[in-house]
Amino acid sequence: MEKFSRGFKLTVANAGISRLGTSAFDLMILWIILEVTHSAFLAGLGEGLLSLPLFFSFLFGALIDKMSHKKLMALVAGLVRAGSLAAVILSLVVGSALALTASIYLSALVIGFTSDIMNSVRATWTKEFLSEAQYKSGSSLSSSISTLFDAAGYALSGLILSIDYFNAFLILIAIFLVATAPLLLISEGKTLEVPFSPLESMKEGLAFIRGHRAIAEAMIAAVIINLVFGMSGVMFAALVQIRFKLPAYYMSILIVSVMGGALIGSAGASKIRGRLGYIASSSVAVAGASSLAMGFSSSALIDVLPALIMGVAVGVLTVAMSTAFLRIVPYDMMARVQGGFNTFTLAVTFASGALGGALVALIGARGSFMFVGVLVLISSVLWLGFKDLSSLEI
Repeated sequence: MEKFSRGFKLTVANAGISRLGTSAFDLMILWIILEVTHSAFLAGLGEGLLSLPLFFSFLFGALIDKMSHKKLMALVAGLVRAGSLAAVILSLVVGSALALTASIYLSALVIGFTSDIMNSVRATWTKEFLSEAQYKSGSSLSSSISTLFDAAGYALSGLILSIDYFNAFLILIAIFLVATAPLLLISEGKTLEVPFSPLESMKEGLAFIRGHRAIAEAMIAAVIINLVFGMSGVMFAALVQIRFKLPAYYMSILIVSVMGGALIGSAGASKIRGRLGYIASSSVAVAGASSLAMGFSSSALIDVLPALIMGVAVGVLTVAMSTAFLRIVPYDMMARVQGGFNTFTLAVTFASGALGGALVALIGARGSFMFVGVLVLISSVLWLGFKDLSSLEI
């Protein structure tokens, strides 16, 4: 096994444990709000609030790129996200459905905000702790670990939701606190902090993005992909709870199948070589076909296979994009470019959650998977049209 630096391993460990908590919280939002309000739209909106703070990612990136002590910011963010769940605990004690929904919405905003900060910090650390020769293998390892913990989080949510909501959120608080432990052991590079203007830093980042067409093309493609796949969470929840009237762990089974496939795809992607355009286009097409297949399926258990295949495609695409990202973005721009991606691409998932809920209300869960599958298949051809992005060798 390739030898990675201690700093990179600790960064990956923090990312993994954090994903364990956020993925569990993500599914719990959908299930609890759907159960309390009986509204797929409100459930999707709650999940979307996790992504709303991403609109400010570019600003966070501009600040983080210029800070020499990123560890303190990451530690504070980790502690704040754990503390935000105290409001949910209190609402459960009060026993009000309105208070529970409002506190979950509030916690989603805080967890999304702190995740945004930590993602930008980890992006700069990844660039710092990996050598150029390790970009692909490091991306593969990071993606595999994050996916593994994602799957564990989704599985955990299905189990603890069937036991007790109060204890479920206590477990989440404990997970977020444990995630801060690796941060304490990370040693940052010795850099001097110099006076800077956040506005000037943002202008530098925008100029860099405008000067690199491949990055702009990646943002356009990512907007479409995140908008479409951002609907999937509420679609899975509605499929299991409303259509099949099954317990929460069936929802976990389907999403864990996606994550299991993503783990396989992420691990295998380190061996794949070629032009990014062909790899990405093929991956997106397979994911779209899998979603379409789920639209025609008549059983939650049968859905496990296309969900697994969809995950493999997503895993390959994630590693391919991460490798390209590390190769074309310099260290002192990592947080800003990562923030730009979050602001202009991942933030669309705020709208996609509510949009997915509305789509389920209009055409049902099965119809939603068919609709999304067709959109993703169409979007797969875009990658071949992005000349600079498509030509990158990974």
